[in-house]
Amino acid sequence: MTETDWPLVDRVPPLGADDVHVWQVDLRIDSPDSLLSTAEIEQADRFRFPHLRRRYVAGRSALRMLLGEYLSVPPAEIALETMPLGKPRLVGTPATGVRFNVAHSDELALMAFARGREVGVDVEYERPDVDIIELARRYFAPEEIAVLLALPATEQCPAFYRCWTRKEAYIKALGLGMQAPLDGFAVTITADRAVLLHTAHDPAQYERWELRGLFPSAKFAAAICVEGRNWRLFRAKRAGFL
Repeated sequence: MTETDWPLVDRVPPLGADDVHVWQVDLRIDSPDSLLSTAEIEQADRFRFPHLRRRYVAGRSALRMLLGEYLSVPPAEIALETMPLGKPRLVGTPATGVRFNVAHSDELALMAFARGREVGVDVEYERPDVDIIELARRYFAPEEIAVLLALPATEQCPAFYRCWTRKEAYIKALGLGMQAPLDGFAVTITADRAVLLHTAHDPAQYERWELRGLFPSAKFAAAICVEGRNWRLFRAKRAGFL
């Protein structure tokens, strides 16, 4: 199986201590809100546009269904909370318990799961109408900007989004939100390998994390950042959501 192959799977495999699972979820599905909590339904109702509400409900329903299978708990009974800086987690998760992270862009969501290790995931639709050079100069580390500007113009857009998703995956894994400066650490931006180059903002973090690029679909960039080393990555699309 190549990195671009995401097989269609109808049930979750075992999630061991060395396993990291990433599921690709189609947000075009019209899902009922019967699995959502009262707070989630209230959040869904705040969206002004129907397509945004649909994406939110589909994503939260899929997350609850996947967590329900990993935990052997009815999806509607799963208790979720948000950490002070915005990272979601299960209420009362033990040190060896399931960790997860979610990212979405356009009609695609990625949901990452691990046991006993933190994880962050990001996905972005590669929009050609974005001023990527201005954004890079504002947020990227100097070495990332130098590599981006040295690329041919036709390669800069996908390289920018590879860099952005790798940086966001690291930030989300840390759970620090924007308190960790985006220009205070650096990642590779080439397509061949995702690597955390340095964590100048906090040198102790450098050995703690491992990055990998993900390739969910044409015109989407994605990445995952996982605590620790020597973990196995499982990628799949989920069949049979609601």
